[in-house]
Amino acid sequence: MELSKNQTDNVIRLIKFHIEEKGNCRVGWAPRENAGVEFEKSIHNIEKIANKIIESGRYLKEDSKQCIGDVNIRKNPDFKLRKFNKQTVVINILISVINLGILIYSLLNNSSD
Repeated sequence: MELSKNQTDNVIRLIKFHIEEKGNCRVGWAPRENAGVEFEKSIHNIEKIANKIIESGRYLKEDSKQCIGDVNIRKNPDFKLRKFNKQTVVINILISVINLGILIYSLLNNSSD
């Protein structure tokens, strides 16, 4: 069975809330709590929800050791580091462009002498 958009949004909120309190969450548990037992074992729903949650990089997905075919979601401990690295890359690109401009300017001034 397919979860509705509203049910999916509620399940995602429930999982994120549970992660904040407990540190991780088994994805199959949340649809059962929110929409009923028949949604707990749906691999399609589990994968759809898990992939939606991890798309930002803030969370990680791993196979559940408790329930075959299910996944656990937990916070990504490197998320802030990844965000910092993006800023560093942008700064390094800007510095490289400035250095390239200075090099071209120097070469043009030296060749006219």
